[in-house]
Amino acid sequence: MAPSKRKQPEPPTSPPRTRTASRSNMRVTRSTAAATGSPLYSGVLPPTRKTKKAKQEEGSSSGKPSAPSGSGSSSSAAAAKRIIVIEFCLLSDKFQTRANEVREALEPKLPAGTTVILNPKKARKGCFEIREKGGEKFISLLKLKDPYDALMALDINKIVTDITEQIAADSISNEIGGLAIDT
Repeated sequence: MAPSKRKQPEPPTSPPRTRTASRSNMRVTRSTAAATGSPLYSGVLPPTRKTKKAKQEEGSSSGKPSAPSGSGSSSSAAAAKRIIVIEFCLLSDKFQTRANEVREALEPKLPAGTTVILNPKKARKGCFEIREKGGEKFISLLKLKDPYDALMALDINKIVTDITEQIAADSISNEIGGLAIDT
């Protein structure tokens, strides 16, 4: 006996049902919700990442407030702008202890408005340097190798007196240079 024929499916009278993406059932991610301004995740979005801010150069290392820039004589204006930078290597704690010793000894002896900054930028390897920002170098020890004999041989009291004398001499020469002498 021959097999019976299968029943033919009835042709559909309505168009086939397909899923279309509409706003109600569309997949929504945080990024697409933020881009389209969807109220679905308006309050749920995580805060944006904070970028690292550069250290403020004035007042970040010392507790002294800077003098107002518009008042005072020429020496106080020059002292207000003066910034001493101590740059030290981060490979060993010896550099940091020496830098802190110099800063603690130097700050009380400096004129008002002068600030001392430790490592405003990434320090160089094997470096211990004390300088005026944008000016002269007081001490520069570069390419130091372990055990850092040159660093350990520094006399901090002598360094501090030399720096304060140079700053005092510069401020006196600035005062004389700023005065008009009539003869």
